[in-house]
Amino acid sequence: MAKRREPTGNAPVELKLDIPEGQPEVLLPEAPAEAPPAPVPSEARYNPVPMEPGTPEAIANNLMVRELCDPTGPTEPISPTVNTLAQYVSGLTHGRDISPIKEEIKRIVQHQPEKADVFNALMNLIDQERVADMVEIRAGTEKILKRSVRRGDLSTGEALVLHRMANNVIKEAMDRQADANKGVDTVTIIQKVDYNQQTTERTIQQKWEGTSPQGREIIRKKIFELKKDVRQIIETSTTP
Repeated sequence: MAKRREPTGNAPVELKLDIPEGQPEVLLPEAPAEAPPAPVPSEARYNPVPMEPGTPEAIANNLMVRELCDPTGPTEPISPTVNTLAQYVSGLTHGRDISPIKEEIKRIVQHQPEKADVFNALMNLIDQERVADMVEIRAGTEKILKRSVRRGDLSTGEALVLHRMANNVIKEAMDRQADANKGVDTVTIIQKVDYNQQTTERTIQQKWEGTSPQGREIIRKKIFELKKDVRQIIETSTTP
């Protein structure tokens, strides 16, 4: 304990701690640093409960139950972007310092319109690929249904279901044809989407850069003559 010495005259009061020699000095504990928010768990915990497979949701539930009870492999980790979002929102909610993730946020948010354009273009092609896959699946299942009509054991209910389904498909196809009544220049469209042709044309145009107007006119006439010759060859070869 500290010993208090009585002041002598106007001398200031001196406080001294009696710390035994040879023992370390006792330091006050520092305030604990605020712990960062816990990362998002890589795998959520579910209670696998099977269901009667009477609906698409029940079938999906049973697939998840089988995968949880007998996993085919490790679950992919959560994206680091999700962890960044969790830390950012936690910082806003609790007034924490978000400087450790500022550079990550800058990298994510920069050039958003350009990123959105590229993303939408990729998603557009992915959706088109999915539609092509689903059309193939639909064609296969419809062939099986068509073959099943020739069975001799169809019930009246099954026959009515197939009849109604066929009517709906025919109506949807006819409505779609009625809406798509605009003429389309398929040749021009195919030329525009042909990547190889566009690349070749750009390469040829680069070779013409710096050509004088007289030179470009000569090239144009040569190309016109070449197209005329090619057209005549095609017409001659297709004439019976």
